[in-house]
Amino acid sequence: MAMSGAGLKIVLIWALALAVGGTIAGRAQAVSLEDALVAAYQNSPILLARRAEQRAIDERMAQAVSGWRPTVTGAASYQERHQDSGIGGADSPVNPDVQFNPFRVGATLEQPIYRGGQTLAEMRQAKAEVHQGRANLRAAEQDVLLNTAISFFDVRQDLNVRDLNLNNVNVLRQQLAATEDRYAVGEITRTDVAQAEAALSSAVASFTIAEARLTGSRARYQRYVGMLPANLEAPAGLPPLPASEDDALAIAVERNPFLIAARYGEDASRHFVRRAVGNTLPTVSLEGEFSRTKEPSQFREFTRVRQVMARVSVPFYQAGGASSRVREARQFHNQRRIETLETDREMRKRLRAAWADFVSAQSSITSRRDQVRANEIALEGVRQEVLVGTRTTLDALEEEQRNLDSRVELENAIHDEYAAAYQILSVIGELAPEKLNLGVTSYDPAQNYRKVRYKSFGLGQSADADPLPNADMAPVSTTTPKVSQGSLVTVPTDGLEAEDAVAEAGNQATAIEAAPKAEGTDVYLVQIAAYRTAARADQGWKILSERHGQNLGNRSPDIVSVNLGAKGNYYRLRAGPAANKKEARQLCAALIGQGLNCLVVRP
Repeated sequence: MAMSGAGLKIVLIWALALAVGGTIAGRAQAVSLEDALVAAYQNSPILLARRAEQRAIDERMAQAVSGWRPTVTGAASYQERHQDSGIGGADSPVNPDVQFNPFRVGATLEQPIYRGGQTLAEMRQAKAEVHQGRANLRAAEQDVLLNTAISFFDVRQDLNVRDLNLNNVNVLRQQLAATEDRYAVGEITRTDVAQAEAALSSAVASFTIAEARLTGSRARYQRYVGMLPANLEAPAGLPPLPASEDDALAIAVERNPFLIAARYGEDASRHFVRRAVGNTLPTVSLEGEFSRTKEPSQFREFTRVRQVMARVSVPFYQAGGASSRVREARQFHNQRRIETLETDREMRKRLRAAWADFVSAQSSITSRRDQVRANEIALEGVRQEVLVGTRTTLDALEEEQRNLDSRVELENAIHDEYAAAYQILSVIGELAPEKLNLGVTSYDPAQNYRKVRYKSFGLGQSADADPLPNADMAPVSTTTPKVSQGSLVTVPTDGLEAEDAVAEAGNQATAIEAAPKAEGTDVYLVQIAAYRTAARADQGWKILSERHGQNLGNRSPDIVSVNLGAKGNYYRLRAGPAANKKEARQLCAALIGQGLNCLVVRP
């Protein structure tokens, strides 16, 4: 069914307004792929959760080491007792209501000497689990960076495809007008006009679909980066890759984080078997006790006990439970061995697929570019032939569609090349901040491990002491003005008024671009938390500045109120000022190294 002229004008105005919005965004400072990766690495809830999980795994070493240490227990008791004594069956007691109030205080100490090798096995298992956790953390970092990069490429691809469809709508609109003019003078038939109208309606539908896909890509980008994409600039080039698939495989065998985690998991399960065997062996311990009991009587005033005892416990029969746990542990170890083999095969499959996609995309780019050049020549020729009557309107419409399709396929091939390149980096374990030269300090899980592995005292800090990242982060390095699309829903359908509406949108764009630079935009701040009240934000600054005085001691707090609509007002706590973006990033990296979350922003 053909679209009416008024309806087409509404859609075209909407499309042109979107193009104006894109032009405004293009004039804003661009966000690079590196900016997006840094924001995701520093503020991803996925990584923050996995880092907390790794810090919990670090405690297993401290728990295992405790098997070497003594346990000391203190106890105190007080008893109130009344006692009557008599002779024979006499009802009256000889010593009525004698009261005893014994009071006892003491301490016991138990020192394990030998636990059947369990303590040593627990330490080795804990160490293997710590290394396994670090590999899993690195795998999570790579997944987040990979998904961030792919979502970055998705947004750029879908934006370019949307613009191609928008341009196609404009071209077909002009072609429809020319077709109607030729029909008015009797040069062509009504069939040609209907074909042009149908082609324009199809182009508008394709544009709508492309816009919806772009919205989905932006949402996925926000999922990993924490902010909506502004103007994403083209990547500087492909990342460095191994020279061949065999070279990539050799690197992956040594560095793939999933394979490393599987190997350490297998190692941990082997020590778990040794722990289970230790439950069937004798144990030796040394016990000491000191107690003093105050129990006034006619014989003594108090009793004091001091004793040391060596205890040897030999399990002769444990109802079959201990031996069953040994068999269970051995099968669990066998499972981990098989899973390591499966992980290796999965890694090889992913690498082959990614390398094949990369080679295919590179070849496709060359072919698609040749196809685009050929289609442009063919399209221009068909248009000329239509004018002289040797080609029909349908021929021109079909050639327009082929030209659009080839351009879209070229965008897809470029997207696939970058996506496959980063897939390869992920498989070989090279998708890391230090490998990508992101200019941000990598999180070091060994720092917490060294702090807690032999720790004997202390309960640690509450989880509430670590502020969570904001759900509404602003872009790191860009502020994107937007033209409201809502005001364009009720645009007038009269031709002259419609053109005025589009011109007004362009005037708004110019006004936004010419707006004076906000005062203070040459400095940067580091946002570290968000609170519901200004008082809590001020209190949070006092706590954080005391705890992280080395980095925040010479900084001043900046508390700003932000209205989040239905969520209410929040107060963002920011530290600063920093003289430039590099200094702000260094401060943020130092705070992340101390377990804080942060974001580089402008005032």
